[in-house]
Amino acid sequence: MDVLFVDSEEYEKILSLTSSNTTELYNAGIYIDDSKQDDDALKILIEEFKNNNRKIEVIYFIVSTGCNLKCKYCFEENSKFNNHYEKNMSIETALIVANRYLEYLDNEEIESPQIVFYGGEPLINWRVVKKVIEYISSQNANIKFSIVTNGTLINDEIVNFISNYNIDVGISVDGPKLINDKNRIFRKSPENSVYEDVIKKLELFNKKDIPYNLSITISENLIDKKDEVISWIKKSNFHNIFYNLYHYGGKCTDWENLYTNISEYLIDSYEKLSQFGIIDGRIVRKIDSLLNQKFKFADCAAIGANQITIKPNGDVTICHGYVKTDRYILGNITTQSLFDLINHPSSDDWIKCCTLYKEQCLNCEALYICGGGCSMQSETLFDELKNVDRAFCIHSKKSLIWLLKKLYLASMEQILTKGE
Repeated sequence: MDVLFVDSEEYEKILSLTSSNTTELYNAGIYIDDSKQDDDALKILIEEFKNNNRKIEVIYFIVSTGCNLKCKYCFEENSKFNNHYEKNMSIETALIVANRYLEYLDNEEIESPQIVFYGGEPLINWRVVKKVIEYISSQNANIKFSIVTNGTLINDEIVNFISNYNIDVGISVDGPKLINDKNRIFRKSPENSVYEDVIKKLELFNKKDIPYNLSITISENLIDKKDEVISWIKKSNFHNIFYNLYHYGGKCTDWENLYTNISEYLIDSYEKLSQFGIIDGRIVRKIDSLLNQKFKFADCAAIGANQITIKPNGDVTICHGYVKTDRYILGNITTQSLFDLINHPSSDDWIKCCTLYKEQCLNCEALYICGGGCSMQSETLFDELKNVDRAFCIHSKKSLIWLLKKLYLASMEQILTKGE
């Protein structure tokens, strides 16, 4: 992952194999003696990836498949696989899951184990969320907790609990009122403003100086008003934001245009907001990979089977996007251990979703920083779980070009500062 900058004349010499800087080119892996060197390098990467497969770093607790909102872009609601299955997880099932994970961690070394409470809307079933966190914390387990919520059901009790147990919380807001409320609407009272409701709830965090993350989904409506959104983020003093890429629930022919605009927006937002200390976690993934020369095996823990998702009835799948479908069920947590579930033969499908197993990806310049996007979207848009998520390709390639330009400008500035 070394980056070398050359002028156009040297570039032509490199292509024609007439460059005099062969030692540097060999050291950077740009020149090789034969294809076996690339083949061996690929084997090393695959072996490293395999060594970390099926290690459960994340468990998604789907404590409820119900939701009090009916967001127009919801990929679970709009999924062609949606079976409209709605149920809350019982405390009994939740504690079985908790004990299964504690047992698993006693026998498997996981650096940063995490439990994510997800839905639907997890706060619909707050008593189960609270019970699991209290129970696991009483066992002195080193597990990080996260809650992904639409924010509308937050109250003082929940905020105090989040603070006391140091829980990460992601709250969904997509921008100013007119932009947010275009897509995010109450299921039973669509005339009421979701934005106004959530902003009041955020004040409960702000008054007590409790941190939270803002989760922003980039839809067409947001893109149309992108300058307003960036200005709103800056003025509202949101420091921790994470952009969610729009996920298709069904077939669409205009995905290329939308993902081009999304990719450009991510870069534009980072350029304008980072100078004020407002950092988007989505683009940081790419920066971290390139600058620290870390091959990005997966953009999602589902790829590589490093996460599992527990549905309210105890059924287990890998991806948290398939919570309202019976596809890809590994078994049931009430009767099987996590070791048995994660080693189910069908988990191989998620391992094969890695870019290292796709010829098209191996020939891509953005391979090292990509991670492969969303396998659920690959199936929805491109027919097969293991197919390339071509929409995500646009994001990775545009990010790479931007990063290389930033590196080049930084290197030139360093040269000029030294007076060389």
